[in-house]
Amino acid sequence: MKRIISSVLAISMLTLIISVCAGCSKNDNSSDNSLQTAIAENNAKQNEQKQFIEKIKDLIRNGQAYDAGEYEMLEIESGQYAFINFNGNGYCKINFYDETRGWENFDSFGYVEILKGYSVKTYGILVNCESFEELGVSGAKEIYEKMHGIENYDGPGMYWIDYDIPSGAYRIESKSGGSYSLCNCAVVSMVSAFEEEYQDSCTVDCSSGFITFKGDKISPYKKTTNE
Repeated sequence: MKRIISSVLAISMLTLIISVCAGCSKNDNSSDNSLQTAIAENNAKQNEQKQFIEKIKDLIRNGQAYDAGEYEMLEIESGQYAFINFNGNGYCKINFYDETRGWENFDSFGYVEILKGYSVKTYGILVNCESFEELGVSGAKEIYEKMHGIENYDGPGMYWIDYDIPSGAYRIESKSGGSYSLCNCAVVSMVSAFEEEYQDSCTVDCSSGFITFKGDKISPYKKTTNE
């Protein structure tokens, strides 16, 4: 776990330093109080991030979460897991004996279902969804945000409706086009999902289950009376 935690914190610390310096360069006449306030706020965010990562480490020690790696059958408890991408490689592959039952390259976060007899190869962290309450989060999106020290993430990923985002209509946007799919269950739950491609933007009704999209952003959409 040391490698993971170090990489996450190193990236976060660099981001925080850059953000402080960027704020200072905009106005060379800023007062020392403004600089001290910015540093204090960033230090507070970094401390919150460290504390959250310690909670993840505790879950790994207790068998409620799993570090990146390869796991043989029965090494991971059955259940639904949040997948958290932390180093840019979001690959997760699940086998049943020698047969591949599912794989996914998550851009940020997502969900996988692991059953008895499944072996797993993951480049991200797996967190049992039953641990959400202990972490004080509603879903994988919030775990991803807290681990990366960001807020209001709206980029590509696999969103659990009513946990990561409220049910309703959404607009998905991408300058270069993209795709989305809706599914009632997590990856490897053996339930097919349809995938639709779009150019520039599209609107999607999300009532339940999961929505996975590739593109730039997703945001709530209010339909007009003419639609």
